[in-house]
Amino acid sequence: MVAKWLREPFQNPRIEAPVTGESRSDFAAVPDLKGFGKRGRILSSNWFMLFRSDEFKEETLSAADHRQNLIRAYEHAAEVVSGIEPAQLRLPTPCAKYDVASLIDHVVGAGNRGVSIAQGDPVGGDEFPHIELADAPEELRQTGKAAEAAWGDDQKLGASITMPWGEIYDGYTAVNMFLTELATHTWDLAAATRQLSKLDPALAPSALDGARSMLKPEYRNMMEEGSPFGSEINPPKDANDWERLAAFTGRAPRPVLG
Repeated sequence: MVAKWLREPFQNPRIEAPVTGESRSDFAAVPDLKGFGKRGRILSSNWFMLFRSDEFKEETLSAADHRQNLIRAYEHAAEVVSGIEPAQLRLPTPCAKYDVASLIDHVVGAGNRGVSIAQGDPVGGDEFPHIELADAPEELRQTGKAAEAAWGDDQKLGASITMPWGEIYDGYTAVNMFLTELATHTWDLAAATRQLSKLDPALAPSALDGARSMLKPEYRNMMEEGSPFGSEINPPKDANDWERLAAFTGRAPRPVLG
């Protein structure tokens, strides 16, 4: 019996069992898909394996490794935070739960949490300590260096990682989650402080790919309207990748700035 590999998004509603990525022996029932049968093996948040006894061709695809893009996201966040003026700290952001000051705290805290999770250290909830604006860029840069070391082992990508909210991710999905969080909130800060032109267009495609691979429908409006992600918005036809990321995560891709 030869395996045929098909890539499926994490949020694929056709998968009827939780996607844990715990091991290559985890099985989940899936509906019949083009004759491949009703049994699938969960390999990670991006993959499942389907078997067909009369299939003799094996195809393999690899989940995208976005670790370098994640490391770049720390530096990119630091660049945007460096451009924020003290007078802008109380401005609202597209992430309605936060103003600029509290979102900086969240970005720095979430960045540190990404390192702790990669290292296997215990992490707390979603409340992070305050950091002064002048200290935040360097904190992000130092955390980015720590993240590079923490995620450097290739075996981390296939490891089972228990998230603070109880779900089990593989390393690919955890990297995608932190990349999505850092990049999206960097866009929030840039939009709030009129720095959208400062965003690096080279980072956006990987952040959008990461978001699409890990953002499950049930994450949208899960805690409250717009949190942790709002309903997807259709972006303009001529939208760039940053605008597409914003729209995918429930933000107006071209916000009206006050």
